[in-house]
Amino acid sequence: MHKKKVSESRVRLTEIVFPEDTNPYGSLFGGRLVSLMDKAAFLCATRHARKNCVTASMDRLDFLAPIGEGYIVEIEAHINYVAHSSMEIELNVSAEDTLSGKQVEACHAYFTLVALDSAGKPSPVPQLELQGEGEYNRFQAGKKRHQERLKKRAC
Repeated sequence: MHKKKVSESRVRLTEIVFPEDTNPYGSLFGGRLVSLMDKAAFLCATRHARKNCVTASMDRLDFLAPIGEGYIVEIEAHINYVAHSSMEIELNVSAEDTLSGKQVEACHAYFTLVALDSAGKPSPVPQLELQGEGEYNRFQAGKKRHQERLKKRAC
């Protein structure tokens, strides 16, 4: 199995917030944003693995700013770390006020997805071909988080 570059699976998902997506305060429902983030993570993992993938965990889901009705939501997803069959996807969400053009960082999270074979069992995925110090540092941090997840699961 050949290595793949982080750039080969990068995803940018763009949506607009409609009234039916908002709570009584006029802000995007958190669950709706998580659903969009899960979709972006799935697309990223599937591009990397070229196999069916499922979400195994979500870490550090931090809502940083409200996203108002009519805002443009942009979700960027990229792979930080790859184990045998699992992939850590980092998601960064920005929100843009369509009228003023003002942008804010709205949410950040790490999702772990697992590739599956045709029988629904975990399946190996390509390793990463890291390019540059930034990708190397994100890989090392992802590896540490992966080890922490495994420790928590063992308890």
